[in-house]
Amino acid sequence: MEKVCIVGIGNPDSKYLNTRHNIGRHWVEEIASFNNLKFSYKKNLKSFIATKENMTLLIPDVYVNNSGTCVKKFMQSTNISSEKLLVFHDDIDLELGVLKLKKTGGHAGHNGIRDIMEKIGEKNFYRLRIGVGHPGHKDDVTNWVLGKFTNDEQKVLSESFNAYHFEFDDLNLSLRN
Repeated sequence: MEKVCIVGIGNPDSKYLNTRHNIGRHWVEEIASFNNLKFSYKKNLKSFIATKENMTLLIPDVYVNNSGTCVKKFMQSTNISSEKLLVFHDDIDLELGVLKLKKTGGHAGHNGIRDIMEKIGEKNFYRLRIGVGHPGHKDDVTNWVLGKFTNDEQKVLSESFNAYHFEFDDLNLSLRN
């Protein structure tokens, strides 16, 4: 089986822990934890990497809107194609906890996805869009995505994560032993 890379984008500073914008990064960290994988820092990639068998987990150590450079460097260093990338990211156009797997297409206004597309020169990669809900008015979006989840919202997301994690098994993409 060919190698697959799951990328979790999010902001690196501790003040962004448990924010909506960091849900992709958080879920990739959870996958690693569940599988007893430890991340190591790769300075040349400005990223944290964990690998097992045919899958690499990548967390860029840069702000969401600059994720593309790290993804491009990883792709160049491993010769992995864009078709083998799966990027986890927040999506305000989906209700909280709703997941959509998408391949190709536009960035739908997500600056992290936009940067990845620009840097790798491709739209042909998978994205797991993780619904974080919409604040109601476009002027509130920045504060919304940088805001933290409530306890009730975290429960909904945990249920979604667990359901998707089991779907990995069905797709034979699991990191489990």
